[in-house]
Amino acid sequence: MTLFKQKYRIESIRCRSWDYTGSGLYFITICTQHRKPYFGMVRDETMHLSTIGRIAGKQWTELPEHFDDVTLDEFVVMPDHFQAIIAIRGPKNLPRLIRPGLPLREPLRAPETRSLGNVIRQYKAGVSRWCNKAGIPFAWQAGFHDRMIFTSSLEGVRQYIRDNPKNWGKARG
Repeated sequence: MTLFKQKYRIESIRCRSWDYTGSGLYFITICTQHRKPYFGMVRDETMHLSTIGRIAGKQWTELPEHFDDVTLDEFVVMPDHFQAIIAIRGPKNLPRLIRPGLPLREPLRAPETRSLGNVIRQYKAGVSRWCNKAGIPFAWQAGFHDRMIFTSSLEGVRQYIRDNPKNWGKARG
């Protein structure tokens, strides 16, 4: 961790050499703050969504209406996190590595408009805004986790997402 304005800050977990504005397929995980089960509960290997869980799913499915370069694939809302496969496509850039020899630290900056980070930021803001208007306490964990998916691993990631509720007790036990 480094200091920013005399306070510790969390380093970005994004791959510093990947162009997140280019076309790409990603497996993302977004967690709730302190891993609180805001989204519902798993019972009998089935996810039972709370009101916030239903809103999280609905907001996700509406993303392509706001981003014409986004395609959604498999996703699951779990008690304390959300996992999905998302494709960012478009004419801006082909997927590529950028700036070899990038310094270890860069100044903090907002995600670029057509980037994965911006799409996730808008999604998280939409769910949070809905909860605030409804007077329902809710908070996300800062950031999100992503993994680039290549064609050979796509079906395996899809199956992992589908099996998440079935494996919930096993992973936690």
